[in-house]
Amino acid sequence: MFNATNPYPAIQQWEEAGVSLLSALEKYSKVCTTLGEESRVDAVPPTFLATRIEHALDSLHTTIGSQLAQAQSILAQTRNLAVAPLHSFPEEVLSGIFAHVVFAPLDQFPGSDTSSIKMGVIGAYRALHVLLGVCTLWRNVAINRGTLWSIIPLSEKIKIPRGHPLHRVLHESKGLALNLIANMCSNKTDISLLPTHVAQFRTVSIAHTPLSMVRTILAVFTDWCGPDPLCLTRLSLHHHEPCGGAPVGDYIYQSVLEQQPFNRLAKNLTLLQMSKTLVHWETVSFSDRLTSFHLRDVKLGFDSNLSTLLGAISSATQLRELKLVNLETCQDSSPLPSLVERSRTWLPALESLYLGNLYFNTLRLLLLSIRSRSHRLTLGFSAKLLQIHHLRPLGIEDVQFNEVSELLRPISVHTVWIDSCTLEPSFSAAELKGLLDVLSPLVTLRLTAILLGTDYCMALERPPGEHQSTAPSFVNLQLFYFRLGDIDALKRMVHSHSGSLQRLVMANLVRRYMDKTHEESMEEIELEDWLRERIPGYIKENGDDHDLDCQLFLRDE
Repeated sequence: MFNATNPYPAIQQWEEAGVSLLSALEKYSKVCTTLGEESRVDAVPPTFLATRIEHALDSLHTTIGSQLAQAQSILAQTRNLAVAPLHSFPEEVLSGIFAHVVFAPLDQFPGSDTSSIKMGVIGAYRALHVLLGVCTLWRNVAINRGTLWSIIPLSEKIKIPRGHPLHRVLHESKGLALNLIANMCSNKTDISLLPTHVAQFRTVSIAHTPLSMVRTILAVFTDWCGPDPLCLTRLSLHHHEPCGGAPVGDYIYQSVLEQQPFNRLAKNLTLLQMSKTLVHWETVSFSDRLTSFHLRDVKLGFDSNLSTLLGAISSATQLRELKLVNLETCQDSSPLPSLVERSRTWLPALESLYLGNLYFNTLRLLLLSIRSRSHRLTLGFSAKLLQIHHLRPLGIEDVQFNEVSELLRPISVHTVWIDSCTLEPSFSAAELKGLLDVLSPLVTLRLTAILLGTDYCMALERPPGEHQSTAPSFVNLQLFYFRLGDIDALKRMVHSHSGSLQRLVMANLVRRYMDKTHEESMEEIELEDWLRERIPGYIKENGDDHDLDCQLFLRDE
């Protein structure tokens, strides 16, 4: 059978075993051929012969056939492993590649979007099942690498059937850190998996879920009294609210007493994100473990209530990242100096502060109250910047632009985002220029939904000559969902920043003639070539511009 000699003992041993097997099978085949005739000569009773043959067919032949099939499968797999370069990778390398494949769908979604959360989880499990079906080696690596199964979904749209590999992984990997993603529209979703593995969950994200179910899930953690300590350090709570992006004021717990177990849980958190939901901040005290806090889309009542929120935040003495977005407060009768004094907040470790989409009265109090040794400030502006929010019947009061300038002039701002459905009614070109002059020097400017006509390009332009020292000088300029109104003016604006501009992002261009064509015009192609020649970091994108402040942190730190 094998006529080529080889110097490898393993190969020689296998080939010799094959020769022995073939010889034995040939001998067995000859004996089977003469068995009937020899049995008659030996006067073997026919029933005895039939019984022995039946026994051999049922046991010996079945075993031989099974072992030959198994040997054939093993040899085929060994051959494939030998000639496929990817199979020669160490298991650790394959596991790393698999992790990128599995977690990629989750990296692409913003945590505030219901459909994309579901699609992200479904995409992760779909990727896992594709890996399981490639070959036995990949299946074994995928199952043995527990971290690939660390995402546990709770949703009526995603079912984990009995016999699913996830149950085996959870049973065999008692020390595996888990990440819970709950996205439920009703109170009927099965959560029986939680109590069994509650001590293993490192992150919990509850998105678009009724508050009653939020309380039920949190109670599994707050009421835990088992032998193993909780490892939960990251908590994201995004309450479902049909009113879209409008702030709401729904409390998770109706009373301070009911909230006490949550307060104890909060002391162990390193990250807390909350959207469209509130807790009683006057009873919350964080620890020095908390390094990131995000709060958005909530109504807090009067400006004076900000001092209560800031009091809770100030207890996080090692806080490095703070994001407050779309918080709604009403101006009250308290004098501003006394409000600032009560709200004064010292965050010595703060590195990044993002304040976005706030009314002038809210932004003013926050800017005057929050202090640190040094932090990078990002401001997100909308039409609210020029408005003070009052209780009805006063409603909205317009703010003079000089008041905005007076507030912003002494503040060092790193990045400004101007986001709205349409920019022009919010800020005229003159107001935009005034803002940029006040905020100079500014490192990054992001504009959304803007018509880049002559007036706006001139507002962004850096003037030549002696006035350059006070004019804006961008390092990064980002344009999303914009229209091209004056290409020559855009070129002049970009050229005026040639001494500083390192990165230009132009994403989601809205065509001027959408009823005619979606294709690039010749002038757009020429503009793109012109920009690539002059901007080292020119980027053209067509994907959605997502605010990732609600993203999940599922990977290891």
